[in-house]
Amino acid sequence: MPAHNALDDYLQQYWEQAAVPPRLSRWGNARNLVMHIGRISLPHPLVSPNHKYFAGTQFYWDTYFTIIGLIESGKYDTAKAMVDNLIFLFRKFGFMPARNSLTSAGRTQPPFFTRMIWEVFETGIAGDAWLNRAMRIAVREYETVWRHKRRLDKGSGLSRYCPRLFKKLLTVYESGWDVSTRFAFGRITLLPVDLNCLLMQYEKDIAAWLHYCNRPDEAAVWAQRMRDRQGAISDYFWDGSTGFFYDFDTATRLRDDLKTLAGFFPLWCGAATQSQAEAVMKQLHVFRQVHGLTASEKLPWMHRQWDYPNAWPPLQLIVIEGLRNYGYRELADEITGEWLQTVRAVYEKTGKVWEKYDAVRGQKGKRGRYPTQDGFSWTNGVYLRLATAQGRKR
Repeated sequence: MPAHNALDDYLQQYWEQAAVPPRLSRWGNARNLVMHIGRISLPHPLVSPNHKYFAGTQFYWDTYFTIIGLIESGKYDTAKAMVDNLIFLFRKFGFMPARNSLTSAGRTQPPFFTRMIWEVFETGIAGDAWLNRAMRIAVREYETVWRHKRRLDKGSGLSRYCPRLFKKLLTVYESGWDVSTRFAFGRITLLPVDLNCLLMQYEKDIAAWLHYCNRPDEAAVWAQRMRDRQGAISDYFWDGSTGFFYDFDTATRLRDDLKTLAGFFPLWCGAATQSQAEAVMKQLHVFRQVHGLTASEKLPWMHRQWDYPNAWPPLQLIVIEGLRNYGYRELADEITGEWLQTVRAVYEKTGKVWEKYDAVRGQKGKRGRYPTQDGFSWTNGVYLRLATAQGRKR
C-alpha cells in the first residue's frame, strides 16, 4: 500500500467537514446566498461537495462519485443515507432534481442511480428489501423521465437532455457539463453518447436485479433493451473513419465532430466492440496531458470549463474503468498514477483538493461560471477509489 501522508488525513477529515450543516455565517456573499434559496431539507445525512459554496447541497450525479469515496473510507451508513435522500427527492418530485433545491426542480442530471444502489448494496449495509425499494425507483425514473416524450427520440430509441423549462438555456445544466462547447447555443437536438451509455448501464443493472430476484422473464426483457440500445449506440454514435464515438444531432442527422471524453463511456458500460475499444484507446493522445485527461480536444476558440485544458475527476474514472474493461490495464494504471500524482502535487502546493484541475499546467482548474472550488467530494471519492485499486496491485 502507498505510504500514509497528509493528503490521506485531509481526505478522511473532509468527510466530516463537508457533512457539517451550513450556517448563515458561511453564506459569505450574495452569490453564495443563491445556492441556498429554495433549498429542500433532506431527511438523511449527506456530504456536500464542499463546506463553503455548496454547503448543505446534494447534487444528483455528484452523489455517485462521493459515495464511492465514502465506501472506500468505510462510511457505509452515510453512503446509504445519500441514496435514501435521492429516493426522498424522487418521491417528492417524480424525478431526480439536479440538487435539493426548488430552483433546480425543473431539471435533472446524468443518471448514475443504479450504480449507486449496487455500490451500497454490495457493502452489506442494506438488505434485499432496501435493494428492491431502490431499484423500483430506478425503473420508474427510467420509464417516466428518460423515456418521456420530451426526452425520447422515437426514431432511434435514444434519449436526450431536455428540462421542463427554458430548454435552450438549461439543457447544458441538465447534462452536468455546464458549461461546455458540446452543449453550446442551447443544443436540445443533441443525443449525447454518455447519457445513452448511462441508460444502457441502467438496463444492465435492472436486468441483474431481476435475475437476483429470480424473475428471469422480466430480466430477459431488460437484457433485450440493453442489446437494442447497444446496437443504437454503435449505429448513431460510432464513426468508423475516425475511430471514435461522437454525439448525434437529430436536427442535422449528423454526428458531431467534437472529440470529448464522453466518447469513452461506451467502454465504461460495455457497449463498444473490442475493435471499437481499440480504436478509441488509440485516440487517447488527443486528451492525455502530463497532469490528466482534458475534457475535450484542444479547440481554436475560447474554452469553457468543461473543455480543454480542464480535467474533471469523474471523467478520469470513467476512462480508466473503461480501459480496464477491455483489457488495457497497463495503460489504465499509467493514467491512474498520473492523476493521483496530480492531486497529490497540487495538494502539496495549495493544501487543498480541487473540483477540477488544469491538465496542462498541473494546477487547480480554470474557473468557469463560478470560481474553482476546493473541497472537494467528488475529487476525494475518485481519488480514494483509484488509490485503493492501485494499492491492491502492489
